[in-house]
Amino acid sequence: MYKLFFLLLFITWTAPSCTDLENSGPKAVYQTVSTEKQYCAFCSQKLKSPRYGGELTNPDGTKLSFRSVECVAGYVANQGLQTTDNIRVVDFIDAKTLLKVEEALFLHSPNLGSPNGMDLAAIEKSNTEMQEKIERVYPGRYIEWPEVVQRIIHSGYAQHH
Repeated sequence: MYKLFFLLLFITWTAPSCTDLENSGPKAVYQTVSTEKQYCAFCSQKLKSPRYGGELTNPDGTKLSFRSVECVAGYVANQGLQTTDNIRVVDFIDAKTLLKVEEALFLHSPNLGSPNGMDLAAIEKSNTEMQEKIERVYPGRYIEWPEVVQRIIHSGYAQHH
């Protein structure tokens, strides 16, 4: 009962606000106002929960939005992208900060329920205190970006889209 209470408290405390996409300040911000109208660049499904998404900026400056970490990794695998410079994932904790994939650890937990079923969420590497708290609620294992891409490739998810 206490776990449920703290989980609900945590979700309420970290619930995202609805504003526009903005890239001001030291960290890029992924905002949620347009998720109802946007579709994933990889799986073509509507963007639903901002906690699991990501974006990639093409060399021409256009931004591609993704529904989940697995969609970002699937796109990277399909395109054979070697650089991660323009790839960002949403920090699961606040659902609006975009992290470079090198700055994130990815929690793989069957309790996460990410939109595309691979149960992955990004959390800032330097936020070890929050990593421990999240893992208590969502038991699992933290992995790095290269392992995320390899899991997506080996699962066959990248080839189905």
